Amino acid sequence: MKTSGRLRKKAVYGPLCQQTLEAVLKRELMANFGFENMGVVADVLIQRLLAIIEEYTPLQKRLRPYQTLVLAVDKNEKFGYGKRMESCRLVPVMVTLISPEELQELAEGA
Repeated sequence: MKTSGRLRKKAVYGPLCQQTLEAVLKRELMANFGFENMGVVADVLIQRLLAIIEEYTPLQKRLRPYQTLVLAVDKNEKFGYGKRMESCRLVPVMVTLISPEELQELAEGA
């Protein structure tokens, strides 16, 4: 009983694990920059690039209050039976949970 529950959870949540910036970068390197057989090298390069980005672009400069970044499947991506998440093109989407205007309206009781 537990095994089928784990398999179901893996089927539901497993593809979401591939919706990361690291996965997007690895796909790009492997598909377009000759890293097809160098997955480990691509992983090391990606980690170094992400460390540089983190150092020079603090998160506070990228996101405003009440915003979050979600990696979503590109709207132009072609879907098909059996297509894996790691094969899909992902794009960053900035989601505003509540706008300053909406906050102001709530504060005023409108």
